Amino acid sequence: MTDRDSGSDEPADLSEEGDTPASDGGVPAGIDEDELYEIVHDAVEDAILGVVGTLLLLGIGFVFLTAGVSAALGAMSTAAFGIGLTVFVVGLVIFVTTLRGVLPMSEWV
Repeated sequence: MTDRDSGSDEPADLSEEGDTPASDGGVPAGIDEDELYEIVHDAVEDAILGVVGTLLLLGIGFVFLTAGVSAALGAMSTAAFGIGLTVFVVGLVIFVTTLRGVLPMSEWV
């Protein structure tokens, strides 16, 4: 039975494979600094673009919502009221679907 099969909670002796234990007791991932920088850079860039996209969609939805409400309230005919209501519903759909991706209802409770 080897050290790896002993079933103990202690980390096995890794010196024979050339890996040195990390400070947390694990084994280093083997990624150099340039690769790590590129991964972190891409992740941060994706996060920033996601935030900007979400804010833009919320802004567009809010514009549609307010335009639809003002058009529906100021309507002089049934057709104008229908157009205002349609614009309001489009804005509501954009706003709600954007928020649903950001804040699922299950996490609100």
